Amino acid sequence: IVVAMLGGIVAWRILVMLRRQPDVAPVRAAGPTIDELPQAAQLLEQAQTALAGGNRRDAIRLAFLALIAHLQDRGRLSYDPSRSNREYLRDLRPWPEASAGFRACAEPFERCWYGGRQPESAEVDSVISLCRQQLLLSAGEG
Repeated sequence: IVVAMLGGIVAWRILVMLRRQPDVAPVRAAGPTIDELPQAAQLLEQAQTALAGGNRRDAIRLAFLALIAHLQDRGRLSYDPSRSNREYLRDLRPWPEASAGFRACAEPFERCWYGGRQPESAEVDSVISLCRQQLLLSAGEG
């Protein structure tokens, strides 16, 4: 009888624990996965188009990817979709200006993309402008 009661209590506790777990599907990125980046100018153009179409999350992502593509073209970092922004920042340590610009673009992107926050159009426009400015600044470097 005691064993049956203990078995019943254990089964009841397992049932209670299973009921507490929410039925939430895993969160997936809304945009397509990119393994190889297009040219930075093309990505910036796509960011402007996405913003004009009201897709602010994709716009901020495309602008940020444009900056990564440009820094890769300049030999400052190597794009890999499995790398984190912190890893990219480590790569950029020898170039403080590029590192600061990268960080300034990465922070609003991360709040939006990973934090799930919908950015305002003005914020996205600001990030696009900042990314464009970083492209122009580093293009003048030797």
